[in-house]
Amino acid sequence: MGDDSQSIYAFRGAKIENILNFQKDYPGCKMIKLERNYRSTQTIVNAANSLIAKNTMRIKKSVFSKNAAGNKIMLTRTENDTDEAFYIADEIVATQKDLNINLDEIAVLYRTNAQSRQIEEAMRKSNIPHRIYAGLSFYQRKEIKDIVAYFRFVVNTSDEEALLRIINYPSRKIGEKTIEKLQQFANAKNHNLWQTIRDIHNPEIPLNTPTKQRIAKFADLIDQLKKTGDETDAFNMGEMIIKRSGIFAELKADKSVEGTSRFQNMQELLNSIQEYIDKKQIEKPNVFISLSDYLENIALLSTQDTGDDDDNEPKVNLMTIHAAKGLEFDVVFIAGAEEGLFPGIMATFYANDLEEERRLFYVAMTRPRKKLVITSASMRYKFGDVTFPEPSRFIKDIDPQFTEELMNEDDSKDPFDTMFEEKGFDKPSHKPVSNFSTKQKKKAPPPKSKAPFNASKLSRLSDVKQRAGTENITGAADIQPGQHVRHDRFGNGMVDSVEDQGGDRKAIVNFEKGGKKTLLLKYARLKILS
Repeated sequence: MGDDSQSIYAFRGAKIENILNFQKDYPGCKMIKLERNYRSTQTIVNAANSLIAKNTMRIKKSVFSKNAAGNKIMLTRTENDTDEAFYIADEIVATQKDLNINLDEIAVLYRTNAQSRQIEEAMRKSNIPHRIYAGLSFYQRKEIKDIVAYFRFVVNTSDEEALLRIINYPSRKIGEKTIEKLQQFANAKNHNLWQTIRDIHNPEIPLNTPTKQRIAKFADLIDQLKKTGDETDAFNMGEMIIKRSGIFAELKADKSVEGTSRFQNMQELLNSIQEYIDKKQIEKPNVFISLSDYLENIALLSTQDTGDDDDNEPKVNLMTIHAAKGLEFDVVFIAGAEEGLFPGIMATFYANDLEEERRLFYVAMTRPRKKLVITSASMRYKFGDVTFPEPSRFIKDIDPQFTEELMNEDDSKDPFDTMFEEKGFDKPSHKPVSNFSTKQKKKAPPPKSKAPFNASKLSRLSDVKQRAGTENITGAADIQPGQHVRHDRFGNGMVDSVEDQGGDRKAIVNFEKGGKKTLLLKYARLKILS
């Protein structure tokens, strides 16, 4: 028994031909098509059928439902990935009330594990109970805890817990017995462990010369990083630690599915650092954000990520689409429906891989009983850089008669407002921005008041926006190809080209140290040198 419309887990070595050629391989068998869907509304089933019909490697069948027609599938495109996460959180609150369902009948599905960070943070800030199904919360994942331990120790060498975690990761052949001897010596001398490591060439320390040399190399690495930390911002410092420690190379070398996921999580941690810097600099332009500042920001998040599922409290389910196969919920959100993310960039090179991605999208679409919402973002961080993804081709595969897109009530709204409203001021409801080429459109509901009016905050916001707007948005029009410019993070560079896209100006700048970067000029704060 098998379903050629659903993901076959090709990444585990499964082949769709095993299903498609079954009758040919076993001539005496009889095919029985199970075409009735007992779970979903007619609209959801019809929409999923229109999607999977685009696959060429399939057995034709007509899946149908005798359930109510139900609502159309909601398509929502937000200004950025943070807005996307908060939109989902807001919609969960509204949907739970409208449908009178428990939170555990709601699921948020995403293509990659790394996407959970933004969604988790939005859930937490919106006080929505949630859990990671068949996985760990972002800050509890091993690779994240390892990297953060490096951050903590570089900032504070008295953090012995962090030191013990990183001293032999990646492997430096510093084993448990060696560490035990170091601890015993430190205790005998009434030193902390780091003092003993710094004094590793002391002849009284009972270790052989090769072992001492490996430990000394680790100590030199930490000393060099600490010297750099005072003058390097959080992103560049974090990136430097990840690369010079060997973590980047170790994660990148693992080409397994799990290894790819760990590498993506590492990328997402860097994204979170750059996102934090950008938020702070919108509030206070050109403010210096250190690695210590970032660690203070995530300290509460990482302690809240306990992954405690022992109680019986209903919680929203957050999970990858692979983990969702075989499950069902009243309401499902598919997050990150963008080119390069879903489908993944590698899947777009080969027809078979693209069809497997479409089967996975079909799995996601057929999980809900009552309501399906598909979201994407116009701007998303990737490796700390801002990217501008297009909506997923799979959205265009869905027959538009089964979808409706949500429109922003004010399409002329300055994107700066959207970004700024997240930065510690009273956050209004995050409204979706239309960017789908579907025929059905619907006004977004009016924003909900989440905090009492605060005149002093409004005045402060206006002042900061006025200053930043003068620097960035007006300056964006002055940037031209051939100019030499300076960026606070990337340094000096030359503008290769400038492009207008939907009212936004983007520039490709070739930086002396960082290479070519694509920048959205209204946020880039480029200074013209010549």
